[in-house]
Amino acid sequence: MITLLISGSDTDIGKTFVTAALARRRENVQIVKPYQTGVSDISIHSDADTAAPPNARAVTLRRFKAPLGPICAALAENKDTELKKVLAELAELPACRLRLIEGSGGLSVLLKRDGYDWADFANDSRADGVCLVVPDRLGAIHQARTTWFYAQSKGLNAGVILNEPTPYPPSARASNRARLADCGIPIWGTLGFQQSNITLSPYLAKLLSHA
Repeated sequence: MITLLISGSDTDIGKTFVTAALARRRENVQIVKPYQTGVSDISIHSDADTAAPPNARAVTLRRFKAPLGPICAALAENKDTELKKVLAELAELPACRLRLIEGSGGLSVLLKRDGYDWADFANDSRADGVCLVVPDRLGAIHQARTTWFYAQSKGLNAGVILNEPTPYPPSARASNRARLADCGIPIWGTLGFQQSNITLSPYLAKLLSHA
């Protein structure tokens, strides 16, 4: 089984779209949303449900009403994130070929008051790789470098996926790719505006081939 954490540089950058695109590449896929926030009604679909194609099973472990980061949303209900229980429940899920764990917000969003974040979660869940979604627009170079170097500081195997949530000039997107390559930042994939087929780097394609 291959496990990937889908995180990134910010919130509302298309992690769910990237997760869905990756899920379509394999059979027997499991999409896990450890924390879904901003859901006032349990009957409302979570991001995992939204991302899941017919070949995938969607699992949401915790839901909170406030549209905030997991720890803040939990505290708003006088709860905590039950991190140990969530990690245990994740480990007990049925085996699959590919497990995609979609985070909430960016890579350094807090899951505990002591600074524990999604990078720590990736390590504790033994993720084989971390896909860092970055919006493919002006500012992508800074966001990609900052997020990737943070992932490196946590010892993670990580690469950037450039996602185009809104149309942007081809020249700017080409510049993003060239300058990130200059900096040695691995681009694991690209997803164009309103596209469902993700273009994978040879490395990520090989990793998924083992799933």
